[in-house]
Amino acid sequence: MATLEQPRCDLLYSSGETALKEKRYEEAVEKFTAALEENDKNQHFFIKRGEAYVGVKEYTEALNDANRALSMDPRSLGAIRVKGMALFYLEEYESARSVFTEGIEMGSSGRY
Repeated sequence: MATLEQPRCDLLYSSGETALKEKRYEEAVEKFTAALEENDKNQHFFIKRGEAYVGVKEYTEALNDANRALSMDPRSLGAIRVKGMALFYLEEYESARSVFTEGIEMGSSGRY
């Protein structure tokens, strides 16, 4: 149950992060999806769900989430990382290399 101090979407996000760290990827996808139903304006929710999608080998979904996060913040290194991983696993190696290179070139000026 959400408290007044912490919105429900934050609790779901926190539960999703725990599941992701423990490699319970399907549960993580569910938690991040539920968080996004509460608040679809937070790029970090898309990034983390994208990571979870990589864990369950749903690479197209991961790419979609990375692109959605990048539409909110084109300098998001987390979204660039997820996008690069998704492209790599989709065997789009040149595109993945390009995305990773973009992230490297961004360096410390990017945001996570």
